[in-house]
Amino acid sequence: MYLLKRLMLLVSLAGVIAPLSFAQNFKVAVSAEKREVYLAFRRINGNDAVKTLTTYTDPALKDRVILELLFMEQALFRAGLEGVVLDLIPYETLEFALPDLIDADSKGDIVATSFTVARKKLNKIKSEVHITTAIIESSDTHYGFFVDKFNQELLNIKTQADLQDYTTMSNSAWSADWEAATGIGLGRVLDGSWEDQQNALIDGDTDFIIRPFSKMDLTISHSDGTSMRLVPIPNLKVALPSTRHYPVAKRHPQGRLFNAALNLGLVKMKKDGTIAKALNQTNYINALVSEWTLIEPVTQSVLGITSF
Repeated sequence: MYLLKRLMLLVSLAGVIAPLSFAQNFKVAVSAEKREVYLAFRRINGNDAVKTLTTYTDPALKDRVILELLFMEQALFRAGLEGVVLDLIPYETLEFALPDLIDADSKGDIVATSFTVARKKLNKIKSEVHITTAIIESSDTHYGFFVDKFNQELLNIKTQADLQDYTTMSNSAWSADWEAATGIGLGRVLDGSWEDQQNALIDGDTDFIIRPFSKMDLTISHSDGTSMRLVPIPNLKVALPSTRHYPVAKRHPQGRLFNAALNLGLVKMKKDGTIAKALNQTNYINALVSEWTLIEPVTQSVLGITSF
């Protein structure tokens, strides 16, 4: 019975995907900051060659947003849509893209975001968007506490309790990141953009930022041009409590078709280990920290949450 249901599902998907073969362009939301980075990556590696790329060691792919855009192209290709071209529409933030996605009702609108969104955030709009299979599981999402490379006081922190006298900044729009930051017992959490987070850490207003382990030696920049090198506090990491998925517009005339194709490709990539391989090669899943102490956030109030 299970095999019969799977066969019926694949036949159904193939039926709705076929019309997409005639459509060449789909508008998808992309980070304005990362758009040119991805286009440069495509030019260097070959615009068509990236769809069949099997090695994920290019430094550009250490940025999850860039990797997810590549996953989307590869998934559509794996679903049989060899001629499809993604028209990358730049957005400054996710908060600007999601309203347009919810309201998308014509072929001229964006059909999806090329970056994934935490499931907890998508649950709030699930009546408006299709939610693809997860490409990143919550068990795979462990972040570090990144501090000034030369701050020995912070680098000597050993336990979760030791963190409680320090301050960080996250962004309440990033639901999983925010839950991690506010769920580990810190006395104070500031709320600000990524630019704010970098400025605050360099200015000394915060003590660390919570970031993925894809870059173990991270350089951040202040709006005044100064910079700081960061490394993670050894032997501590925090879990981000959410899976990540692509949202696809339900009202878009081709939303159902695009979602079916994207899902079919992603399922193939998960089944044959492509996504796991990419996450490992880009150090999103970093073997160097596999034995580090994992802090599991809990839902709780923090003593002070300040908008920046």
